[in-house]
Amino acid sequence: MNKKTLTFLGLSLTLASCSDQSIVENDNASGQSDKVEPIVENNKRSREQWREQLAFLATHEPQMPNEICIAMCYEMAMPYAASYNCEACKHKTLFADKSPRCTIAGELNDIKTRADKLRKLGLVVVLDECCLCDHCYAEKYESTDNIEQGSLYWLITNDGKTVRTKYDDFDFYILRDFLKRKDLVTSFNGDVNPLKNYVPRLKELLLGETGEK
Repeated sequence: MNKKTLTFLGLSLTLASCSDQSIVENDNASGQSDKVEPIVENNKRSREQWREQLAFLATHEPQMPNEICIAMCYEMAMPYAASYNCEACKHKTLFADKSPRCTIAGELNDIKTRADKLRKLGLVVVLDECCLCDHCYAEKYESTDNIEQGSLYWLITNDGKTVRTKYDDFDFYILRDFLKRKDLVTSFNGDVNPLKNYVPRLKELLLGETGEK
């Protein structure tokens, strides 16, 4: 392992949809396992420190493990029906179609658990569930461009700016391993890949930047 790799792995520095396009808003809102590490002060990094870490990852070649154990996976059938009980307005929305929004509604508790794990790693993140509620969507977003009914959104805040991005299951794994200052990402089935492959998505999630910059 070269010196550059050691520097990264020891990183404690001051380095710290709707549509698939992120929306940046000014706001004051507040072996790799899923074992949650306690929040420590140096886990909280600025947007500029995130940018520096992403720039490092983009050019860094990690040392891949010699052996990778990948679990056998089976495609899960999407539910034909699911419901969403809105905590804000108490309205119940029924999804009676075989679609991704049924899957999201059915797995929402697990998704919230993942968001909690990211918060414990120092990320200021909430899930915007309003688009899952027919009533709240009609009141808040129906006339808003790029806000898709039946979708779930990440809201990630840093330095007074909030980035809204449409939720994707794999986001949890790349955010988790980025926050742990790793250069490899391990998916749910044990598959390991360089985190540099996902720098564009991390830029979108954390900085609201899309495309090559």
